Amino acid sequence: MGNKELIQLSVRNFMQSIGPHYPVNLQQIAQQVNTHIYYRSDMPHNVNGATIPLQDGSYIIAIKSRQPILNERFAIAQEIAHIVLGHCTGGIIITSSSELHDQGIFQYDWESYAFAVEMLVPLEELKHTLAAHEILDIDKLCTLYGVSGEIIKTRLNEIGAIRFNPSLPHTLSLVSCGT
Repeated sequence: MGNKELIQLSVRNFMQSIGPHYPVNLQQIAQQVNTHIYYRSDMPHNVNGATIPLQDGSYIIAIKSRQPILNERFAIAQEIAHIVLGHCTGGIIITSSSELHDQGIFQYDWESYAFAVEMLVPLEELKHTLAAHEILDIDKLCTLYGVSGEIIKTRLNEIGAIRFNPSLPHTLSLVSCGT
């Protein structure tokens, strides 16, 4: 089993206690992992979030405020991933907005990204959703899962439903589920 499959298995095991409700209630998940979320306007421009472990075993997630709500949701999911995956044992974790585009991405960052994507848009759930409809547009999937068009297009590309084209506006993209 590869690293990606292990991350997906970790997410499925973690999410079993929460149940399949979409969009995922990140506040509820934060409470379950003994975490408080705070929004900060003073974070550097290239930082989306940070996770701070406290001595009592709880955590603080700091999220950059004044960013689009879907970006906030993804940043929270990624910080929760750091907690669940045990990345915070060495101290504070900072998640940069540009880290996933850099060649030197750290293992923790890749793992938290993969965990967050699977938590918000589980591949098996997405396949089930697509199988239940003849045609769905990406906007409806964004609303259903509470994520950006880029995340939906990435997931659809992973299951072979579309070929990912980052320049394609998601409002015009239709997915044919019958093929």
